[in-house]
This record gives sequence, structure tokens and C-alpha cells, in this order.
Amino acid sequence: MGIFERRKKDQSHPYEDIPADPSTPPPPSGPFSLEVIDVFAIAGRGLVATGQVISGVVRVGDHVEVRGATGTVPCVVKGIEASRKKLASAQAGDNIGLLLSGTGTAHVARGSLVTSPR
Repeated sequence: MGIFERRKKDQSHPYEDIPADPSTPPPPSGPFSLEVIDVFAIAGRGLVATGQVISGVVRVGDHVEVRGATGTVPCVVKGIEASRKKLASAQAGDNIGLLLSGTGTAHVARGSLVTSPR
């Protein structure tokens, strides 16, 4: 029997009986929060803040706040990318880049939080 031939009906797949890993916690829910890892400006487009989504969901067009050492600055999400693919939304656990309008590099730095408005 070759590797591409169909298996007999009485044979089970070797991974069918393995349960999902119960030790993996579900993604955190609640308001959107992202810890900024890196920041850079794109001329003519805006500011990009990269990091991992800690909780919640963010969509293009959402109003968010950047909380950092200089205070809280309101912004709008103009775009979301992950692995060079444009996304409409991102959720907890995703590593993303947020294109933000309404702020500059003086207000956003590594360690800042991008959150849902209060």
C-alpha cells in the first residue's frame, strides 16, 4: 500500500483520539489592550506601534488611547497588519502592527499601552 492510497475503513487516524491541550488557557477577554514593543513613523501614513494583543479585540476604525510616560493620547486605528497581511481585526494573542493617526513618536514608546478608551 502506497502512502497516497486510502486507508481501510476500520483503520483510525493516529491523531483522532488525542484531546485538545487542556492546560492552554483561552484568550483573555475584556477591553482591548496591547503592550507596545516597537514604534516607527511612516512618512505620509502615520505611526506604527507593534506588539502583542493582551486582551480584547481591535478593528480598523476603532478609537483607542495610547497610555505612556507623557500621558494619555487619543488615536484612531487606520490599519492592522500581521505577518505582512492586512487584517480587518485582531484579537488576544495576535502579534500585530497598528497604524495609528492622531499621535507622534514623542507620545508612544516601548512599554506604552494601547487600550480601548475608558
